[in-house]
Amino acid sequence: MIRSFLPVGQGAFYCEQFIFNRKRINIIYDCGSSKNEDLIEGCIKNNFEKDEIIDTLFISHLDEDHINGLPCLLEHCKVKKIFFPLITDKDNKYLQLYNLIKYENRSSVRG
Repeated sequence: MIRSFLPVGQGAFYCEQFIFNRKRINIIYDCGSSKNEDLIEGCIKNNFEKDEIIDTLFISHLDEDHINGLPCLLEHCKVKKIFFPLITDKDNKYLQLYNLIKYENRSSVRG
């Protein structure tokens, strides 16, 4: 087994690679950085081949510095299974409100 803690600054992006019956098995824990998304994109592209299979992706919690690399990872690799934490109705409402405010602020600043 090879365990890597990828250098994303504030955030989390860890991977483990196993060789089992000559097959590589990839497991990722979280995929984010509060530094910038280019940093995590570089980590993804430097550690995984295009269309490489990620067998399992575990997300510990939904803070941005643990998930903002997901769009790049899902575009670059083929992820078989994703495990998210339990999201209660209260968490869901909070996330919807947070995203509404965040993305409304971005669009009003641009235009």
